Amino acid sequence: MEKKKIDNIEFEKIENENILAFGRPFNLVSIYDDRLYDRSDADFMNPSMRNYFKDRLKKLKYDWLSGNVLGSRIFSTKFIFPRNGILGASPFDITRYEKRGSEDYFVLTPTQVAGYLIQAQIGKDLIDNLKKLISKHPINLEKLRDHLSSDKKLDEKFNSFYVDLRNFQSEIIKSEKLRKKSRIGRIL
Repeated sequence: MEKKKIDNIEFEKIENENILAFGRPFNLVSIYDDRLYDRSDADFMNPSMRNYFKDRLKKLKYDWLSGNVLGSRIFSTKFIFPRNGILGASPFDITRYEKRGSEDYFVLTPTQVAGYLIQAQIGKDLIDNLKKLISKHPINLEKLRDHLSSDKKLDEKFNSFYVDLRNFQSEIIKSEKLRKKSRIGRIL
């Protein structure tokens, strides 16, 4: 039996308030982390976040192929959880050395998704996608800003809309939808 590609209908079964997918050309999945951040917070996928996503994929027959890859006997699409090389690593580097097929998805924290989008996009689409992300999964804007200071081109791009994003996120985290929302599981 030939495996099929995962499509929007299957993603509708997976997505909820804690899971947000960005399809082609990005192939990213964001798992809700928290609504409030400190710039020094560690940015990593904790076991509760990983298990939450795996449980959502059970109905699509997904299970661990290795310690960081979920695969299915029905679908050819794999979900890859990139490994942090070091705890304080930049959210812009998480996928730098990871390989994936054209149908595969990276599963990341919201801040890591934002870093990926900032590196991959320019213009209004970038701001729209970042606001789409923030509206469900707030990001650590200060951590992004700190890590961008070493890349002049990206730093200028990010600073051009930073205040707008900060104000947007400030309103979102006060909204009824997110005001009382807590993180998935415990940290340590």
